[in-house]
Amino acid sequence: MGQLISDFVHKRNALLKQQRADILNAIHECHTEMKNASPDDRKQTHDECKAKIKELREKYKESRKQLQDKFKQIREQFELQIQDEKIKLVNATSIVHDLQKEIKQSEENEQSEKETKHSQNSTANLKEGKPFGNSTGNTKKEMKNIKNDLKKQKGKSEDNKKGQHNEED
Repeated sequence: MGQLISDFVHKRNALLKQQRADILNAIHECHTEMKNASPDDRKQTHDECKAKIKELREKYKESRKQLQDKFKQIREQFELQIQDEKIKLVNATSIVHDLQKEIKQSEENEQSEKETKHSQNSTANLKEGKPFGNSTGNTKKEMKNIKNDLKKQKGKSEDNKKGQHNEED
């Protein structure tokens, strides 16, 4: 597509340069003829020169019209190509998004399978009389800490109740 546009631009520029050169040459010839023409022939020479320049402009007018039409065609092709590329991009983005969802879902499934397996192992250990596997020492310490925290919270809540009761009196 880029080569097509480049060729078009070079062709257009060459045509415009040629048109300009032809018209300038015609004008220079007319000036020369006007200088060399007798005073009686100048009006006729002037009219002939005008007609010659007008003919050249008409000749190139058709060429410019063809170039404009060609440019419209190239632009339409380019716009269609852009639309196709946008559609491809949207489709690719959609596919990537779907793949990301699938990956996330599979990771969540793996995590839930691990959690299920862990809970099944814990349940099996409890049935066998092994509470929480080999970490019974750590569990006892944690239970002790939880009990102490509960006692502290209970004490604080009783103090708050007493404080509220005293405020009401």
